[in-house]
Amino acid sequence: MFRVLPRRRPRGGPDAVGILAAVLAIAFVLRLTGMQNEKALQGPGAVSPPVGAVGAVGAVGGGGEIGGIGRTGGGGGLGGVG
Repeated sequence: MFRVLPRRRPRGGPDAVGILAAVLAIAFVLRLTGMQNEKALQGPGAVSPPVGAVGAVGAVGGGGEIGGIGRTGGGGGLGGVG
């Protein structure tokens, strides 16, 4: 039926696209590492509440809170009353 031909390897070595991709990947990793280093040197910042957390105590719904006194709905918290 069909005959599968072997693939030919490029004769000129690595092509320009591959070299460019490698250079860009190295530059990206170095920049990302530098940004992580700057952030680590700044130390811990102010801790902000998670997005959507309006009034952590007495929040409606949810579940899985530890010691969530005064919750309504939900359930499954450890030590939760209410």
